[in-house]
Amino acid sequence: MSSNYTPNYRLSQWARPDKVLMEDFNADNAKIDRAIKAQADGLAAEVSARTALAALTAKKGNCRIETRSYTGTGKTGDGVSVSISFSAKPVIFFVIGPRCLLAADCASGYNTFIGYISNGIYGSSFNGGGVEITWSGNTAVLSVPEGYTDLNYANYSYKVIAFLAADA
Repeated sequence: MSSNYTPNYRLSQWARPDKVLMEDFNADNAKIDRAIKAQADGLAAEVSARTALAALTAKKGNCRIETRSYTGTGKTGDGVSVSISFSAKPVIFFVIGPRCLLAADCASGYNTFIGYISNGIYGSSFNGGGVEITWSGNTAVLSVPEGYTDLNYANYSYKVIAFLAADA
């Protein structure tokens, strides 16, 4: 029989004069088995809880966000367009330019264009409307009406921010 025990699990620790008994080994192995089993059960419960939490939160939030850009050509008028492709059709997207903002509500088909116009006749002002958006799959095709250089200003890198449905 052992005369000493470990501090945490009270496993047998023998000194030279102690008699080594099979019962001591069996008792120690039973303690170790229970401790390992409790650890494994706790780990399995945590993995199960994390899996359940991941399933619950997988669709939380209401959107995914994508960013794109395009470089303006300076052209406007009939037949001039800008194409912007997305991984799926957005719910809404914005185009941000040097003197303009386009907000496109893809679900309703409505959009709002605000552009800064400066010319010798009218001076400087903000103008809204006039940009038509059509779709080809997941690609938005923006018409660039005559005189709307704000949406296609030469060599300017436009920023596009799109909000897509979380499951799109």
